This record gives sequence, structure tokens and C-alpha cells, in this order.
Amino acid sequence: MKTIRLLKARIRFMLIILITAISSISFAQKGGGYYSLKNGDFLNKVDGVWGTSTTTSCNCVPDDDGVCRIDIPSNQVVHIRHTITSSCTIYIGANSYVVVEAGGTLTLSGGADMIGDGFLQIDPGGTVSVDGDVNLGGNSTVINNGYMFIGGNLAITGSGYICGTGILKIDGSISGGPPCNTLIILPIELLYFKGETTASSVDLYWETATEQNNDYFDIERSTDGVNYTELKRIKSKALRGNSSSNLKYNVTDENPIKGISYYRLKQTDLDKKFQYSSIISIDFLSKESSISFFPNPNNGELFVNYINIENKDAILTIKNTLNNIIYTGTVNADASNGNKIFTMPEEMPPGIYFYNLLINDKSFTQKIILHPR
Repeated sequence: MKTIRLLKARIRFMLIILITAISSISFAQKGGGYYSLKNGDFLNKVDGVWGTSTTTSCNCVPDDDGVCRIDIPSNQVVHIRHTITSSCTIYIGANSYVVVEAGGTLTLSGGADMIGDGFLQIDPGGTVSVDGDVNLGGNSTVINNGYMFIGGNLAITGSGYICGTGILKIDGSISGGPPCNTLIILPIELLYFKGETTASSVDLYWETATEQNNDYFDIERSTDGVNYTELKRIKSKALRGNSSSNLKYNVTDENPIKGISYYRLKQTDLDKKFQYSSIISIDFLSKESSISFFPNPNNGELFVNYINIENKDAILTIKNTLNNIIYTGTVNADASNGNKIFTMPEEMPPGIYFYNLLINDKSFTQKIILHPR
């Protein structure tokens, strides 16, 4: 019994030591990964935000190879759920993931080198801010569905790849292979880009929160999502291309293509550098306009039925069978789809007449039979 009690005491002691060691680091291993436990500066050993007190300032748990950088070794997963800052660069090893989750922020006053086979994933609501350059090479991948800021240059070499549906704001230049076209790449901060259909057109809207060095927007359209043609060019509303207030834009595609079309914005700087917005798809179903009169025959009072007609005044002309004009007046098309009552002039005798409505440069004619009243 004494031996068993000693064994239990030793086990409890070892568990206490293990729990103490785990609580002293900022990443606790869970399910094969590591999780940020609190906000703080990676370089501040006192806080122990990112790792244990080691001989170097910039090493990520569990790695300690003596290199001054945030070094994620191979085959690891690191989840950032807090605000982590560092003056180091970051290196992500082969088959390793750094996931910046919603509400998480990783800020590097240094740079970022991903030249192996690592993955950086930014979830919606997550933020990565790098003051220096970002080098993306090898088979490294960045999936940005949140917000990424690069204060320097972005170099993409080898099979390096950056994609996603989030926002990439970059102060420097992009060299090498381009990011995929679903990313919103700023020198402008685009709040939204959307479109909606009318009976005869597609209306496109977008709004910017900030603009820097912006010259103009090209609205481009495609039928296959690959090959685009310029639709219209809109000059920036920002004074000398710079604005820190919201600016709204709109453009109408007056001759849309039936079926699904793809639209994107091409934003061009004053120095002729350009970037693309994310792509939106619009399904335009052509709606034919029509006007009809009923009942027919009638006794002097009839209805005008409008289908896909805008709210505008129409010119009504009534002619007899000899093509003489009997009546001319204005009728308001006050419903895009609906009926409006119309009373024929009392002096018109029974007979056959031709009613013509002219609206939006479109002419609608119908033969009407008037019975005795």
C-alpha cells in the first residue's frame, strides 16, 4: 500500500509540473495544433505570449532552432485567436498551417518569408498586417478570406499562390505570378461591388471607403468569366485621386447579354498601375415590354395593361379606319405591371379605331372596336 501511495504522489507531482509548463506558453497543443491564449508582444518574454523563455527572442513553440524569426516547423497547425504582435519575420514550414481566425490579428513589423510548402489562412474577420515585404515562393499558399495589409512589396515566385475572397491592401508593388482575381486588391478600399437587373438593363453599384492615387475605374464584362471587354470608364470622384470619405459610383449596362454575364472593376492608379475587384455574376432575363387594351370590343370605357413599362408619360393617338387622327393626349404609365382605366372621348361614334401608345421610343398599336354606348 505504501508503494502505491508513493506512486500516486509521484504521478500527481508530474501532472502538476506538466500543467505548469503548458500554462507558461501562449500556444497550448490541442488536437495536433497550437492556439493563442492571450494578446501580447511575441518578443516580450515576461508575458510569455508566444513561447517559453529561450535563448533567442523569436522562436515559435515548439521549435527552437536558434533562428530569430517566428518559425513554424513542419506538419503543425497554429490557430491565432488573439492580437499577436512581433518585430520578427515569419517562416511557415512544409505542410504547416497558420490560421488567423475571426477576431484574431497577427501584426509583423518585420516581413514574411513563405518559401516552402506552408499555408497561411486568414478567415473572415481575421487580419494579418505585415509592415515589410512578403516573399511567397516554393509551393507556399496564402488563402485570404479576411483582410491582409502589406506595407512593402509582394514577390510571388515558383509555385507560390495567393487567393481567397478577402481584401489585400498593398503599399508596394507585386512581382511574379499575379494573385487570383477573386481577391479585392486595394490601393482603394472597396466596400462593395454589386449589380441588379431591370426590365432592359443591368445596374452596377460600388462604394469606396478610401482611395489613394486613384485615376479611374473600367467596368469590364465577360460571358465566360475569363475573357473580358471594357464596358465603360468612370473617373475617380476623389480629389486628385485621394479620399478618406465614402464615395459611391453607379453604371448602367444598357445592352446586357441574355443569360449569365460576369462583371468586374479594373481600378487604375495615376501612375497606371491597376488592380481588379472581385467578380460578380448577373443573370439577365430579357423582359419584353407590352401594352394592351381591354375589354375589346367595349362600350367606351377600357383598361390599359402595362407589362415591364417604366413610370413615364405615354402619348396616346387614336385614328379611324381612314387614318385620320381622332384624339391625341397623354396617358401616364404609373405601374410597371398593372392596369389603368381610360375613358374614350364621348364624341367618338361607334366603329373601328386604332389605338397607338408611344412610350420610351417604343410604339404599341391595337385595333379597338367601339360599340354603341
